[in-house]
Amino acid sequence: MLMAFFLMACDETPTKGPQTGESLTVTLPGNVSMAFVWIGPGRVTMGSPYGEAGRFENEGPQHEVTITKGFYMGKYEVTQRHWEAVMGTYPWRMRPPAQGPRDYVVEHPDHPAAYISWNHAQSFIRRLNEAAGDSLYRLPTEAEWEYAARAGTLTPWSFGNNAGRMRDYAWYFDNAWVSDQEDEGEKYAHPVGTKLPNPWGLYDMHGNMWEWCQDWYAEDYYSRSPGVDPTGPGSGESRIFRGGDFSSPATICGSARRGGLPPEFTGNGGIGFRVVRQGADQGRGPGDQVIFYGKINKEVDRGASGEYIIRYGASIGVFITEPGMSRQRGTVRSLFFNSDKKKG
Repeated sequence: MLMAFFLMACDETPTKGPQTGESLTVTLPGNVSMAFVWIGPGRVTMGSPYGEAGRFENEGPQHEVTITKGFYMGKYEVTQRHWEAVMGTYPWRMRPPAQGPRDYVVEHPDHPAAYISWNHAQSFIRRLNEAAGDSLYRLPTEAEWEYAARAGTLTPWSFGNNAGRMRDYAWYFDNAWVSDQEDEGEKYAHPVGTKLPNPWGLYDMHGNMWEWCQDWYAEDYYSRSPGVDPTGPGSGESRIFRGGDFSSPATICGSARRGGLPPEFTGNGGIGFRVVRQGADQGRGPGDQVIFYGKINKEVDRGASGEYIIRYGASIGVFITEPGMSRQRGTVRSLFFNSDKKKG
């Protein structure tokens, strides 16, 4: 038995935040789940040093950036299951009267959504935010993406300097475009999460699919980027994409590689995205201890288990609490997306 309370406007004071690498599962419209990983605030050295294999001029100069606010990063790339449930469309299919998937894609719920432009990604995110009734979802900034991809490392890849380990962490040229059996290979993005994660628990940050970021692209941006929470140039013609895909050699899948493409570009099956979640709950999640001050507005169900469901912002938190009509204190056990906009 659970007790559900809808809280009126109140002051929420966190006593302990989630730790980097902690997971959160959210139920999206269409009743599909999406996993996220908490990425805490910190610093990252962006770009690559002279002499790094595969380096491009747009990766310099190296510079330190501070990310002041934590965020939840999609644990995996957005899949066809996610896209179909939220959008009800199939951009990876050929247009009628042709049948079947387009080139360089396998139609399967666990494969990444493919042939996705930056504009398409914005439509997906807009649907999520409309259902949430709040601006919880967005693409990562380029700085957030590299910060999360590096996961505290300075090496070309999050697993170190040895390109020979790439096949354990990524679908890329050597194990997808050209297979170990020297046949025609598997020229498509593979199911998400089938390789090893980076140190912070994110999968496929190297290879599988290029990933859109929110920022406009400028080749020389690093020479004028601010040192705190950069969001890219104010305007441009292309949007940032990162990470490499299933056809990319190991050097192109490095943490520092960056490029820009027009926002309407859908690619050839090798470009998709992952989502950042942040909003009214200020990124709270499992393990976060919170004190709630405020009068309880509505009691929905009552039980003696010591568990309560409390709504705040556009999210529902399941807490273990100590009862009290003017103050509730507890620890978040789980969190799930709420599309019901009624306020009790």
